[in-house]
Amino acid sequence: MSRPLDLIACPTCDLLQQARVLAAHERANCPRCGQLLRKGSRDSLQANLALAITVMILLAVANLFPIMSLEIEGQHRTTTVIEGVVALWDGDRIETAILVLAVTIVIPLLRALAVVAVTIPLMLNHSPARFAKLLRFVTNMTPWGMTEVYLIGALVAFIKLGDLASVEPGPALFAFGALSVISALSTSHLDAAAIWSDQ
Repeated sequence: MSRPLDLIACPTCDLLQQARVLAAHERANCPRCGQLLRKGSRDSLQANLALAITVMILLAVANLFPIMSLEIEGQHRTTTVIEGVVALWDGDRIETAILVLAVTIVIPLLRALAVVAVTIPLMLNHSPARFAKLLRFVTNMTPWGMTEVYLIGALVAFIKLGDLASVEPGPALFAFGALSVISALSTSHLDAAAIWSDQ
């Protein structure tokens, strides 16, 4: 049963309305514009934690293993994301290097760590320190984790380099593909309003 002050605002049209606890199969949409506001989820904290840990594992694979291997005139070369960032930095493309590092590694990792830092204390019935700041950080950083953009760029590079060299995808490319899917699932599953109401 909702408390009198459990209010939420629609992020699209700003309609203020009363929130209530949802069953696992229920969804709450804005009556004015139809925007999805909240959705019920069984074991949502466990799912948020599992998705965040999966993101961290995939980030490790995506950055420790080669993203591609090239063979040109008998010379074989493999490259990782970090090596690509270093090459951009050494080539005086410092802004691009920082951007690639941020959106493919730093921001997704920090977001996943923040989700873990929020979720584990709540599962143990404790309110984490700086709860509001952590939750706000997770929400604000979500649009900046653009691993899917990097993945598209890598696929374009494969197509372009295919005419010049023998190119083979590495384990990191598949990890980035899985990371894009898991990140999207994590974003769609994370209900900041529901987590806030649970703490």
